[in-house]
Amino acid sequence: MPCRLLFPVFILIFICCDQNTTSEVAQITTKKKRLVIDTSAISLHSFDETNPLIDSLLLNLEAFTDFRSSIEDLSKLNPRGLSPFLLNARVNTNKLLKTSLPAPFETADVRSRLKVVKTQLLRVSYYSIQEKYEELNPALIDLYDAYKAYLQRIEDFAQTTDLGAEINLNNELRLE
Repeated sequence: MPCRLLFPVFILIFICCDQNTTSEVAQITTKKKRLVIDTSAISLHSFDETNPLIDSLLLNLEAFTDFRSSIEDLSKLNPRGLSPFLLNARVNTNKLLKTSLPAPFETADVRSRLKVVKTQLLRVSYYSIQEKYEELNPALIDLYDAYKAYLQRIEDFAQTTDLGAEINLNNELRLE
């Protein structure tokens, strides 16, 4: 009895395998555009190195300098190999978010600007991983605009902070 059921199955398999399906596979040749980061639209902000607060407090902070160099180095890279460097930039951004900045810079304004940079960095990472290169350049421009706004906000705090008041505040904390 089971042989009767198997025989039609074998015949069906034999008929399906015997058919020559000669479908031609179309050769699709797509030329991938060379990816270039539009550096003309990217402007990096440079600090006024003569400002004593920035020079003494921020530029000596390892988390800040690591974050800054990882973001600025992104503009020099090939967009197709950007993903590992974006991961490094995200790690450095998270490290800076966990670090307390020196007193005049540890404000909600500066923190929120850094979170905007992180959001833009995540967006660029998504486009890079998904190979959505049409959206990558505008996202990189948005990232650098957010980064520039972050650095300008820090510089604004450095310029408006009264250095003499900070020194007096530190003297009051001295043990005698």
